[in-house]
Amino acid sequence: MKLELGGKVKDNVTELTGIATGVAKKLNGAFEYCITPPINDGKMMNSHWFCSTRLAFKEVVKDKKKPAPRHGPQRNAPERD
Repeated sequence: MKLELGGKVKDNVTELTGIATGVAKKLNGAFEYCITPPINDGKMMNSHWFCSTRLAFKEVVKDKKKPAPRHGPQRNAPERD
């Protein structure tokens, strides 16, 4: 199962709930996701890596409008004759 980064997930074994903030693909083809739990009492909790087979998808956090890139080719560049 491939999850979206930024989505809310829950580990079925430890019942840890958080946001998927990182993904790693192993040489054997398995995916692991870094899950960051929410801030609790003003303290940031440690992130943990879990195999995708242990995770349950909760909801997608919709991205806001992405800003325009500030680098790359100029869109209205003059052409050569």
